[in-house]
Amino acid sequence: MSSTTWTSTGSTNWYSGGNWSGGVPTVSTSGTETVVVSGAVASQPTISPLVNGAPGTFTVEVNGFVIKETQLDGQFITLTTGADLTLQGLALGNYRGTSGDTAPGGTISNLTDVNGTLASYDTHMLISATGSDKLVSNDINENFGEILAGAGDTLSISVTPGGNPQSIQAFLNYGLIEATSGGVITVGTAVTTSGTASVFANPGWIEAIGGTFETTAFIADDANVPNGAGTPDGYIEIGGTNGTAELLGGAAAKEDVLFLGGGSNDQLVLANNNSFQGSISGFSSGDSILLTGASGTPTLSYAGSLLTVGEVNGGGTVTQTVTLDVGSGHGLQNYQATTSSSGIIITEVPCFAAGTRILTPDGDRLVQDLRAGDDVLVVRKQGDAVQKIIWTGSRTVNLTRHARPEKVVPVRILAGALGAGLPERDLVLSPDHCLFIDGHLIEAKTLVNGATVIQDVFARTVTYHHIETEAHEIVLAEGVPVETYLDAGNRQMFEGGAYDVLHPVFAAKSRENAAAELVLDGPVVHAARQRLLNRALALGFAPTASIDLTVKAGLERLRPEASSLPEKLIFVLPRPVTEVALLSSIGIPAHVSANPADNRRLGVAIRAVTLVADGKRVAIALDDPAHEGFYDMEPAQRWTNGAARLALPAFAGRATLEIQTNGQAARWAAPRKPAVAWA
Repeated sequence: MSSTTWTSTGSTNWYSGGNWSGGVPTVSTSGTETVVVSGAVASQPTISPLVNGAPGTFTVEVNGFVIKETQLDGQFITLTTGADLTLQGLALGNYRGTSGDTAPGGTISNLTDVNGTLASYDTHMLISATGSDKLVSNDINENFGEILAGAGDTLSISVTPGGNPQSIQAFLNYGLIEATSGGVITVGTAVTTSGTASVFANPGWIEAIGGTFETTAFIADDANVPNGAGTPDGYIEIGGTNGTAELLGGAAAKEDVLFLGGGSNDQLVLANNNSFQGSISGFSSGDSILLTGASGTPTLSYAGSLLTVGEVNGGGTVTQTVTLDVGSGHGLQNYQATTSSSGIIITEVPCFAAGTRILTPDGDRLVQDLRAGDDVLVVRKQGDAVQKIIWTGSRTVNLTRHARPEKVVPVRILAGALGAGLPERDLVLSPDHCLFIDGHLIEAKTLVNGATVIQDVFARTVTYHHIETEAHEIVLAEGVPVETYLDAGNRQMFEGGAYDVLHPVFAAKSRENAAAELVLDGPVVHAARQRLLNRALALGFAPTASIDLTVKAGLERLRPEASSLPEKLIFVLPRPVTEVALLSSIGIPAHVSANPADNRRLGVAIRAVTLVADGKRVAIALDDPAHEGFYDMEPAQRWTNGAARLALPAFAGRATLEIQTNGQAARWAAPRKPAVAWA
């Protein structure tokens, strides 16, 4: 892989060879040249098709506009601290990763919107930030590749007039804009010389995976060929842990905010003015929506697919409402709203599953039998006490209709998982219901290990119940200390539209009034999870990393030849096929680790694949975009998801497929005979 670094001290011309340590970066549809733009250099580069040395232009047709541009591709551009790169009429990469579309004199037309939730982009074109950097968009530019900011890095994208002014100034994202692991990407627009606003459009994918994406611009959708009714034209995806999308300028109706799940503390931030016209899907436990600028007491209503958030002033008048399309199949009882210093926060409600036994002065009672006025035992530092229940509520969730069922599927803690007799029977909670462990509150989903703490993925419906005491307390459920309901002012939201309350307290409370501190990660969580792992081993569970990879060619399921080694599996393909499926068991790293962070569903780590056919050995590139069901490339390997599709070149007759692996993901084997009693 070649490399070149920007070194100019006067000229800003990207296409001048004297401005580079290794010559002008090469445009290629298949290569990946390393290009470094240093922020320490006095003159920062501008890429324009109008300067000396620029390659020929091609035509892009977008909604009736005919745009002359040039291409940048086959380049991994790293911006170092302080870099300021200006784009003036470019296509970054090839449209949807296809080659040849942007040859000089050619035309790109009929640009389509997203083709699914999985980002599809040109993997040979990347702009990444290192430190704090700027990307300026003059004229009209399209991103067909990837723009990235990772841990500790910030990239500011500014869509402003400049260069060769056209009738519109726009940055159109058909590829991927991604903020990961603490990275921040901001997008701003400025008014053009004609007085119209510059355009930022997303007919592609924006992802905040543990990072933050922020924009005060309205997110438009400017593809030539929109998707059909009911199908989003662009995705803004939030996931990881602390993934945040701040869409303060609003978004078009067919932009969909998708909460991906698998993390915690993911948040969508919107202005309190109905500028967001898009839809929201996957919202569930652990996620939140913040309406900035709201300060009144919140009210909620839900009809069809619309959640309406009202703001009530001191006189009891609703002064502002915001309507959010959260999809159908939910219920008002799914949501709660609180007021904070930042605005109104919308979350889901934690709860007990029906059948859970709660300890009272009269012994264990089923949670569904408890009523306001009943006594329960509470656990306090200074000693156990008796408190009255002031409110109870319930809801039934149809898991088959939920947009992201894995986020509301109940967590089952097996009897004895926490120690002898803890819990006394299986304890079933909603994913975000907290257990009281080591003086802290830990959500049930954070403890999932796939062995003794699991999610009931085969459940079709679940009925959850809530009990509230005067203060947020710790009670014993199946002998395990867990939290009671934390009042968020939503008691009117439960089934039947009424509530049973002994001493109504309608003021919304916050986590500041919780019985203990909530921890999502760190030493307390790791220690608790390690004890769970140790207990699982003692109960007879055992991890395995044995390789069980098979290949499906057409309708035939093929097992490796007897001569295969674990690190090199040989499969005989009896007839020509254009692709094969790589099938295996999956393992989730977090399930066998004290660290809950990595929830990928991993199959086999593929090191190399060789097709032996027609008297030749052909190496199969693991980064071929035609493959499906693979995670991103890592050094010397690429993980499957347990059901990957591997594209093959054409061949005749019988062939052999050699697959070299770095092993398979660890997962739990069936329990052997327990070494100790379960309870």
